[in-house]
Amino acid sequence: MRTFKSKLLYRKKHNKSIILELIKKILLKYDDVNLIIHPRYNSFESVEQFDKNRVKVIENEAVDSTSIAAFSDLFIGGGGTINIEAAYYGTPVISLKPVITLYEDYMLKNELTHRPKDLNNIEEILSIVEKNLNNRYDKKNISKLWIETKKDAINSFYEKMRLIID
Repeated sequence: MRTFKSKLLYRKKHNKSIILELIKKILLKYDDVNLIIHPRYNSFESVEQFDKNRVKVIENEAVDSTSIAAFSDLFIGGGGTINIEAAYYGTPVISLKPVITLYEDYMLKNELTHRPKDLNNIEEILSIVEKNLNNRYDKKNISKLWIETKKDAINSFYEKMRLIID
């Protein structure tokens, strides 16, 4: 689980306690799930309330987060490159980023990431977790999709940029 950039302006409307509530509910619902939390900033508040055998918070240390995402059964991220990397390695991705970027739009259209309609609706997020936990993407099909649609994604990006510039 990669936390989101809580210090950004667009993040102010998002419920900050959603991650803590989501962690609690996932741990209650799934006895066999362990969580790795990689906060963007130096501290992750209220972590002491979780069982240290099931929740590992990576703070103040360098870590190969791409490998962690690649070998995870599910990746919940705040958006960004790590979401793309997780999907590339076949890990199901749930994005909780409040704005949809060009790359996330592409990933949603190609079913490489999932996102709730309401980012503050825990039950909706848990439903997406349920559908995607331990349901890895076929890596062969993922690689083929990336290669086949790379030109489409680049062309789409350039078209959207031209609209902005013109």
